[in-house]
Amino acid sequence: MHTQKRAFHTRALGWFSAALIAMTGSLTLVAPAHAEEPAGNITDFELAIIDDGTSEVPGDTSPTDGLVALGNQVTFDWALTLNSLENGVLTQELPEGWSWDDGSLMVSGLNNPSGLRGYTSTYTISPDGRLLTVNLSSAVTGSGSQEIEFRPLTANVNRASAVVGYEYAPTASVTDGVETRTFAATGDPQTVTVVGFYSFDLSQTTRTATGGVETAAGDEKDFGQGPEPAVAHTYRVVITQAKPTVIGTRPAEWAAPLRIRDTYSFTNDETQPAHIPSVIEIVGTSSSAVQASLDKIDTEAGVFDLLVSGNIEAIERVWVDVSILIPKRLTPMEPATAIPSASKISQTDDDPWTTVGGDIVIENNDNNNRATASYRLADPDTRPPTIQSASLTTALVDGKSITQTRNNAKVFPGYEYHHRLAYRPQLQRPYGETAWQSVTSTDMNFF
Repeated sequence: MHTQKRAFHTRALGWFSAALIAMTGSLTLVAPAHAEEPAGNITDFELAIIDDGTSEVPGDTSPTDGLVALGNQVTFDWALTLNSLENGVLTQELPEGWSWDDGSLMVSGLNNPSGLRGYTSTYTISPDGRLLTVNLSSAVTGSGSQEIEFRPLTANVNRASAVVGYEYAPTASVTDGVETRTFAATGDPQTVTVVGFYSFDLSQTTRTATGGVETAAGDEKDFGQGPEPAVAHTYRVVITQAKPTVIGTRPAEWAAPLRIRDTYSFTNDETQPAHIPSVIEIVGTSSSAVQASLDKIDTEAGVFDLLVSGNIEAIERVWVDVSILIPKRLTPMEPATAIPSASKISQTDDDPWTTVGGDIVIENNDNNNRATASYRLADPDTRPPTIQSASLTTALVDGKSITQTRNNAKVFPGYEYHHRLAYRPQLQRPYGETAWQSVTSTDMNFF
């Protein structure tokens, strides 16, 4: 059992270490000296897991549930009694993919070479960060029995290299003048299991302006009656791996191709049939490494599959632009009511996404899979022209050259100058045209 007295030692040591860092800027670690034989003994040693964190991984909801997510931390506690100890050695080794957090050890009381509070202690961490070794002795003024608690002793669980499913049953080795003993964790939990999941976000947005975009001359589409002009809306389908900062998520390597089901309609409800002739096209990808193709197209039902493949295994964000086109002859013109459109994307039940190792990949956000648009052509006759307002600029210029500007704030005696006015009338450009036209100005007086 951890006593209040031990907790007092922990807080005092933490304050001392923090104060020493503040005053000196650093603490020097002294490597344990193993040359001298240990004497005295250590009793009442206890190792405890006091916090294993929480995360979004299913089931990891309590900081003491025996589950630690990738990228999270586990905090341990050592409590013990020194009995005239000299050159005692304590060790604890972490699993592969774990490492000791040096910052926590510095304030836990392990680094106490000066003998504050009646004991001396130094520590080292192995080059791989896993093995913690502590050299511990009773100080001259601390002979006899003394209770000590070292806390927090925190370990980092690496998101990329820790092994999911590994159950760590921590043990500590204690060497004193009597013998070397191994202690398992006490309390609840007594083991910690690494958990994590492969996660991604599938989303889409509308890329085209309201009303859609007419296809260019020579780019007609065939809706069943031969090539004809069309109006398109383009949607960007984005696949994003979970960010490395999200606790519990695992870096994934995609097992291509990734199949995405797109259900669309020309109503406000994508579950309804399309009812309007349509053509589906892929018009762009995020990079040349990304390959995309269409499969199982059924324009009458308003459904198709998008297959994403290529060298995308380790790419964190991939996108594909897909256009849904309808005939221009069926597209209303302002001010008539627009044709609404809705599109929703998802994984397919019969072809779930997996990693290259065969693990299922879970979508962590299904609230951004839907996008909407509307089809309606602009009427050039009802669109207002683009306007540039009239402008007037003034300047004081040289008496012999109106292009030589004088200081507009000051005129010195003996200088010949003129006052120059530059006026530009209002300009307008009719909708759909490129040439500007001037607007006649009337009733102007510059003086």
